[in-house]
Amino acid sequence: AHQTILKSFAPRFAEFCERRHGNEAIVIDDMSPLAFNYFLRCIYGASLPTDTKNQVEILMKLHRAADKYQISSLKKQVEERLETSLLTAENAIEIVFYAIEKKHTKLKDL
Repeated sequence: AHQTILKSFAPRFAEFCERRHGNEAIVIDDMSPLAFNYFLRCIYGASLPTDTKNQVEILMKLHRAADKYQISSLKKQVEERLETSLLTAENAIEIVFYAIEKKHTKLKDL
């Protein structure tokens, strides 16, 4: 069942997981355990996190993972959340720098 879900919603991530040999562990070293937990939950249909104190940071990590593993629906959800509800005076610079890094015009122009 897990392979079917991954292949349907995150085919690039499924390919990454399939490349392991036997019972070899899958190493994800480009995001925190918390961000990876949310990443998996989103793949399985959960909504984006709303209750973390580092919500913007987690969302940016989810966006990077969605971009890396080509999960366009998750990427779009994160972008919409950042664009519509999370921009504050305290995190505006962080979001704009991230938008510049990712060449995301709409976020840069907020």
